[in-house]
Amino acid sequence: TLPRPPPAGQFACSDRHVFYRPREPYGGPPRDAWAPLHEAILQAEGLANHSFQRLAFSHATWRQPSTPEGYVPTQSLVTPLGEPPGAVSLGRARGVAVDGCSFANLGSAYALSVGGASQQVSVVGSSFTSLAGGAVKLGNVDDERALATSPERMDSAFRVVDNTIRSAALELRGAAAIFAGYVRDTTISHNSVAETGYTAISLGWGWGTHVLGRQTFMRNNHVVSNRMERVVSALNDGGCIYTLGPQPNSTVSLNYCEADRAPVVGSFYHDNGSRYFRTTRNVASNSPAPCVYLQGCCGAPALDARRTAPRARAGEGSTDGPSPRGPGGRVARLVPRRGAAAQQLRTGRGQLLAGLPRPRRGLPLRRRQGDSGERASARGVASRGAGGRRRGGREGQRSRPGRTWKDARGTCEKYDFFGVTQLYSIYQK
Repeated sequence: TLPRPPPAGQFACSDRHVFYRPREPYGGPPRDAWAPLHEAILQAEGLANHSFQRLAFSHATWRQPSTPEGYVPTQSLVTPLGEPPGAVSLGRARGVAVDGCSFANLGSAYALSVGGASQQVSVVGSSFTSLAGGAVKLGNVDDERALATSPERMDSAFRVVDNTIRSAALELRGAAAIFAGYVRDTTISHNSVAETGYTAISLGWGWGTHVLGRQTFMRNNHVVSNRMERVVSALNDGGCIYTLGPQPNSTVSLNYCEADRAPVVGSFYHDNGSRYFRTTRNVASNSPAPCVYLQGCCGAPALDARRTAPRARAGEGSTDGPSPRGPGGRVARLVPRRGAAAQQLRTGRGQLLAGLPRPRRGLPLRRRQGDSGERASARGVASRGAGGRRRGGREGQRSRPGRTWKDARGTCEKYDFFGVTQLYSIYQK
């Protein structure tokens, strides 16, 4: 009664049977076959001062795509019906640790979900493999609660550290491997993420909703020293690290991105409404899109020169940081090494100020023609923008589209930011 036989290595179902067509060469029938019935393995509300250590969680499902309402996600599996669940779900948790656990072979939207005003929750040294959806979901996307001023109503103080994520978003392709919505005081560091259908690490929510007016409680979030490989293999408009919304005093630093397959946008992608980030010392390699992508919002470019912030350290760039003139200020300056004068750049959407850091001594730059432009920078700084002057090495030469500056240890790309041009310093880890 099947309309057609399944392809090799896949299943097909009738009302009473499940059919499997093995791959070639035929190695015999599967030794184990699991048909999960439950969407949740563990659900806990109000859990406090508890730890989960060296536990294995496997075999759960998510049936929303089969319901009459269907499955039409906006982003990261959030749908008009609500937020995606986790096979293991913690709400209003306080002081909970997930340490050295294994999450594998899960058909859930997310393997682990922590939210509902949870605080001081850590996910450390755990592995996530073979997931239909994402690995870890933090916080929520409730726009109303995001404006809360009481600490008790906030999702805060999360730590996601030293975890391994392999083969995520295999079926629910829009899931981020690590998805953090409205959160604050959160650290995502030293994780290894590989083979994802969409973004590796997604931080923030709200797009441009809260750029002007009342601000959310998002702040002090840090994505540091993560390794991400072969990401965004099925969809587009994502990256190794993706951010949304204003998040004062937040950083994206010392991350390594290899083979981000999205053909446009960028490996480190600050999308609509992203503000107040310091994005420094990241590496992108073997990706078709630019290293950094800045998306303007709300009738304004991602960076502008209406206000300037305190001077950054030499060779580091800031994207939209708090200003001494008030929380509405925006960083628009990269401080040049050795006091070089800032160069003024103009675009059709605003005026930018930028400085050109000087490369370290001993790494003279030389121009190389015909480079594919897929490798990121090495040590020493080479910074450029549209029409920007390159400092160090051969003075006076101007960068042009399609050329790559190469030093003795690698390459540094020229990046075009689709209507908002800025100079960035790309470092070797």
